[in-house]
Amino acid sequence: MALEFAHGAIQWLAADAAGATYTVSGLSFQPKAIRFYWQGMASATDAVSQATHGRRGVGFATSTSNRRAVGTYSQDASTAAACAAVPVDLAVAVLLNNAGGTAGLLDINAINSDGFQLIIDTQATANITLFWEAWGGTDITVAAAGHFFEPAATGNQDYTVSGFVAAATDQVVMFGGCWGGVINVANEIDSCMTVGFASSGSAADNVHITGNSDEASATMDTDGYCKTGECLSFITNGGGNPDARAQLTQFGTDNFRLNWIARASTTRCGIYLAIKGGSWKAGNYTIDGSTLNATATVSGLAFAPKGLSLIARLSVESTAGTSVAEDRMGLGSGSSTTSRRSMGMWDENGTGNAELNHTIQYDQVLSFPDNAGALLAAFDINAMNSDGFQIIVDDPGGVAGAWHGYLTFGDAAAGGQTIGVAQTSETNVAQAIAVIVGALIIGLGQASEADAAQIITPTQGTTISIAQVAEIDAAQIIGVSVGAVTIAVGQASENDTAQIIVPALGVVTVTVGQVTEADVAQVIGVQVGVVTISVVQTSEADAAQSITVVTGTGVVAVNQAAETDSAQAIAAVAGAITISVAQVSETDSAQAVAPVLGALTVAVGQVIEVDSAQTISVVGGAVSANHVRRQIREAFAAQTTGLTTTGARVFQSRTRRLAAADIPCLRIYVENETIISEDVLGAPYMQHRIINVRCEALAKQSADLVDKLKLICKEVQVAIAANDRLGVIAKLPGTLTGIEINQDGSSDLPAGLAAMDWQFVVLTWSDAPDVVL
Repeated sequence: MALEFAHGAIQWLAADAAGATYTVSGLSFQPKAIRFYWQGMASATDAVSQATHGRRGVGFATSTSNRRAVGTYSQDASTAAACAAVPVDLAVAVLLNNAGGTAGLLDINAINSDGFQLIIDTQATANITLFWEAWGGTDITVAAAGHFFEPAATGNQDYTVSGFVAAATDQVVMFGGCWGGVINVANEIDSCMTVGFASSGSAADNVHITGNSDEASATMDTDGYCKTGECLSFITNGGGNPDARAQLTQFGTDNFRLNWIARASTTRCGIYLAIKGGSWKAGNYTIDGSTLNATATVSGLAFAPKGLSLIARLSVESTAGTSVAEDRMGLGSGSSTTSRRSMGMWDENGTGNAELNHTIQYDQVLSFPDNAGALLAAFDINAMNSDGFQIIVDDPGGVAGAWHGYLTFGDAAAGGQTIGVAQTSETNVAQAIAVIVGALIIGLGQASEADAAQIITPTQGTTISIAQVAEIDAAQIIGVSVGAVTIAVGQASENDTAQIIVPALGVVTVTVGQVTEADVAQVIGVQVGVVTISVVQTSEADAAQSITVVTGTGVVAVNQAAETDSAQAIAAVAGAITISVAQVSETDSAQAVAPVLGALTVAVGQVIEVDSAQTISVVGGAVSANHVRRQIREAFAAQTTGLTTTGARVFQSRTRRLAAADIPCLRIYVENETIISEDVLGAPYMQHRIINVRCEALAKQSADLVDKLKLICKEVQVAIAANDRLGVIAKLPGTLTGIEINQDGSSDLPAGLAAMDWQFVVLTWSDAPDVVL
């Protein structure tokens, strides 16, 4: 078992058109997870710049379809700060301009046996150097990228990673983040970006840095934050302290958990790269950055590091929840004293015009520029040890007690697990013991055979042994040799039946037990989406069935011919149609499932069978839903029907003539719609529809008219807040943008009117305005 690591650089050139590729090859392994980062400068040698815009970001990829990136922009020499930000799921690197437009997209085109290939989706407007880190090897069993938005409340939030194991110690999550409430939609907004790592639920294993420049500020307002005990944060829009902070607190089954210590907006996005396998440690050290050749040593790790990733901002650690002036960010990678690289940027605070400074260094693992076109401070790898590493000051332009965050990694550790084995009373003959383990020594012992349930938990260490209690029988020894270790199970003769031993999960999986079956197993799974429906069934042996397909304008019938085989699959491909396929007992007479979809009927019939492999394919048309404007209006009306004051008197028309019996009531209609099209991928375009819904509350003239109108407005606001995305139609929670109280003349008697204006954001494709994304 091994974990592999490599790092390098790619020069993304503005002269290279869309479709051009960059290939990394010659690695000794196939990458399973890749991390990218960039800051706006381009150079294949050591360099410093004072005339480069801040185009920084972080990207992750595990395949050509599973990738994420965040990118921010801060314009150099601008008289007022010009900033932008965007999260994306369609590329590994993204560049922006000062208007929040896309200025470059770089995607992953292939992951090969010895490297990977990137492809330009949108031509860049400037040369950019990207640094990359790649991990592979047999240790890694899970690698996944994903994204999430800042939640609506503080507290715990779980995020899915299929294959993660609860409390495992061989897992890590890397983070990035920026402003953006809708994926792939850029905004002219602060350049806030966060970068972090977490290798366990311990606060000491959570580290991150964050930097921000305030968009449109006449005098540059930049801030920074670095902290152990948190894996990400966001600085408030307009500059100031971080108003969102989170710590990874646990690994769960198929997930990890973030505890949101603080939060303020749902329009900020985090991305992550989650890996299982190998050994990982995130943490921090302090170093006297003001003294040449000063060192800091990380030691006592349970593995020999194969590489490390560093983050810093050239300052001491921040006070929790409190930023400091200056947006400085240093990022670096290394695997030895001769193989390392780094880039650093400084977006200056308090200047009249924006002043950005950058550096790229290929012989230091952390570097920072000054504001005069030179290198201010630099740190290097002084040693890679068997249980850690040592960092040394190369250029002493930093501060005493400087905080650096790190992520280091190596091969999977051998041993050191605590495994508990629980056993109940038994009177059996047969036992089956199966143990899957790495280089861990595990002993399983057994207690008295003539008693009730016992729990046996061995102590933790390299060797685990469990003594055996009295047996009234002759001795048996079952020995299993695994790798370079031995697993011994001592057992005396027994007169009893089935025994199951299930140990607790750790870094390794130990399974003890036996399953006895004499049954016919059948699994029917149906996936319903826009494309594929599949049904899988296990072994059968049946009599003859005929298959006839009749196609016309609306009916598709499918039957089945004779077979005696195993494993059958039923696959249906449909447009935007939901097709359900169900099946009951396998030894019965005729079964039929016939879903009706719009003008199309799909029937799948099956007669007596004790059978196996069948394939049924159904191709259907499409059924159009209502336009999303109508879907929003109807959902709003449904959500506000039955309120205390207006009851069922909810009318979806602005022209309806109201009688006395109709009042008090609500009148709901869509006023207008703003459409923003994103064309980075060509037609059809993704469209962001900002739909304005007007809800009018009407009440009869009375002495308490205004109070009654306010009461109705409150009831509507409470109802919408309970379902502020109207199911799943709106991409973001609906926003009440204003209330206006007037007289109304559309009824048969004098009435007052309170007009509430709501705004909902809906995503569709340009050629499907009825299908919500």
